[in-house]
Amino acid sequence: MSSSSRSSSRTTTQPGSPRPGGGGGRALPWVYARASVHKLTTRYNDDALRAATARYGAHYLPDVPVTALIAAGVTSTGPTEHGGPPDYATGYYGVEWQWWQTVAADAETRAVLGRPGPTTYDGFDRDIEAQAFAGMRTYRRHLDLVAAQLARHGSPLATGDAPWRYRLAVSGYSAGPATVAGTILGALPSAAGPGTGATWRELAAAVDHLCPSCAAHVGPIACCGRWHAADVVVRCDGRFESGVLLAAAVAREDLPWYAGALDTQAERDVLSRLTSRVNSAA
Repeated sequence: MSSSSRSSSRTTTQPGSPRPGGGGGRALPWVYARASVHKLTTRYNDDALRAATARYGAHYLPDVPVTALIAAGVTSTGPTEHGGPPDYATGYYGVEWQWWQTVAADAETRAVLGRPGPTTYDGFDRDIEAQAFAGMRTYRRHLDLVAAQLARHGSPLATGDAPWRYRLAVSGYSAGPATVAGTILGALPSAAGPGTGATWRELAAAVDHLCPSCAAHVGPIACCGRWHAADVVVRCDGRFESGVLLAAAVAREDLPWYAGALDTQAERDVLSRLTSRVNSAA
């Protein structure tokens, strides 16, 4: 899905959005995460949702802990969410409803889910197994689309460790694969090896450096406003930091996996500037 398909008309709450009752614009990723951890903890404690997410996450995003997978759906209001255009994000994981209609009964769904999936809102709302399957398949689809674009340009960042692949998946879902790949290629054109958690922090610093004003671009991608280069970093870190706080609350054994979290004041200062860039053109 191209970045042009993304729009502020989407009705889900986005990472970096203000807390309920707050003003407009994105919030800082760690602020968004603190506001979201109770919701995510409730989802983690839902045995059926956690088990289904873990099962299909292991298939589509191996080596990613279930805390991170549940945090990927932090933008969703819940199992009965029915978003508006352009994406019609639906259910716990914001599945793009029009896409789901085309794959709900295809060979992959029948093989992995074990049956056709529901194609009505009422049926999907009540089918947590199908929601988890569709969500994890959605994230893997966006990971593959971003990776393919990076590979076409010869970037070693088409591959990487599990935290890096997770970031490609959720940012590709959020901002669109073309925007994510364009931002990475523009910011890190001389990357020397596969992506890691540290690479994401390098990406954030490079975007910050390349975006001194809203007239600037990162490669072909505008710096400021929603769905553009600064927002790629801000929204992904909103999900990632949500996973960190969820893990701290319910599964501390997951915490070592979260390489590339916002651990220093200097890293937070970068995100503060990037969030300001997003909001300056929101």
